[in-house]
Amino acid sequence: MADLDRGERTSGVYISNFEETAQAKIDESGLLQVSAPPPVTPPGKTSVIKSGYGDVSGRSFEDETFVIPNGETLILSYFAGGGHPGTSDYSVIELWDCPNGSVDGSSIIIEAAFTPGNVRAQLNEEFFGDGTRAIVLRRKRLNAGTHLLYGKFTGYY
Repeated sequence: MADLDRGERTSGVYISNFEETAQAKIDESGLLQVSAPPPVTPPGKTSVIKSGYGDVSGRSFEDETFVIPNGETLILSYFAGGGHPGTSDYSVIELWDCPNGSVDGSSIIIEAAFTPGNVRAQLNEEFFGDGTRAIVLRRKRLNAGTHLLYGKFTGYY
């Protein structure tokens, strides 16, 4: 394992492994935060990047849909979502597996509810496509008011 460099920064203590890309941070509240770059698409595979960004009105949602091509296996590798600082209260970012192409009767892959904040998650989920099955990224408001929300997922097949 490579030597670690420990240094003081304005928002806490950082630990970096300069031979690797992962970093760990102990913030001022004492929480450990670990980060790594999103996974890279393997050679010969097709990248999938789907995102949604914009205002979502109160008690409504906005969907971004990716239909998995027939005969392909989609590997989901990364999920992120959040909102403009101070405006993301009572908001949810969801990722749905939709065998029939729509959210109705589908199962949720990951959900992030926040008041306010953002979320990032590494995934390793496989979904076989039949030309109808879809992955839906949903940005949703749970109360009145319009707020700026974003969501993103990446993967490959």
